[in-house]
Amino acid sequence: MVLSVLPLMFVLGVFMVLGFVLTGSKVMIGLGLVVVVLTGLGWLSDLNSDQVRWNEVGYVTPWGMLLFIGSELMLFLGVLGTSLFLESVGSVELGWVNFSMSGFGLDFMGVGLFGSVILLSSGVTMTWAHGGLLGGSGFTMMSGLVLTTLLGGLFMLVMWAEWVELILSWDWGRGGSVFFVTTALHGSHVTIGLFVIILVIFNLSQWGLECIEFSLVEASMWYWHFVDLVWLGV
Repeated sequence: MVLSVLPLMFVLGVFMVLGFVLTGSKVMIGLGLVVVVLTGLGWLSDLNSDQVRWNEVGYVTPWGMLLFIGSELMLFLGVLGTSLFLESVGSVELGWVNFSMSGFGLDFMGVGLFGSVILLSSGVTMTWAHGGLLGGSGFTMMSGLVLTTLLGGLFMLVMWAEWVELILSWDWGRGGSVFFVTTALHGSHVTIGLFVIILVIFNLSQWGLECIEFSLVEASMWYWHFVDLVWLGV
């Protein structure tokens, strides 16, 4: 088995983007985004080229995806659990600024609700695409995946606009820290999901529904539904 350095490069690109957001270096942020996009596409290309080999050696994709989703669920539970713990213990003992006193307000019924509607709507279109996969309709599957990609991209634009409006600052204390960690973590998962969906769309357009690995496509759909459900907790 040959290990790839692309996942490591992808993570480094993400850290470049998040790190230089604090310093305001637009050039380095742009460079980080380029690294993320190129390594992400290269990584997905490697996964795509390995599909035949995986089938030959008998890898069980659904169980692997369930294990991956379970590990990601533990990650999000850890972040959300930290937020609840800090909220219950109190900010004075821990030296944190209280969320309600952190110098900014979050419009949960405005931008937050709008983003939630968009992302949950993408779950509906993904379910439609899944129905096309199960029913053997390539057109239905393609339509659902394209709509899901558009809605997912729109969601990321909404979240980016919210980040820009809030303007990250070290003075926000616990409230800002928890907000940006959870939304950035979720946003990274949405981005990965979009990369995978785009790869599926490319394969579907090139080779048709009959030549696509069923279990891999279905696993990517499970992942997208997981991202939708996690957003409700975030």
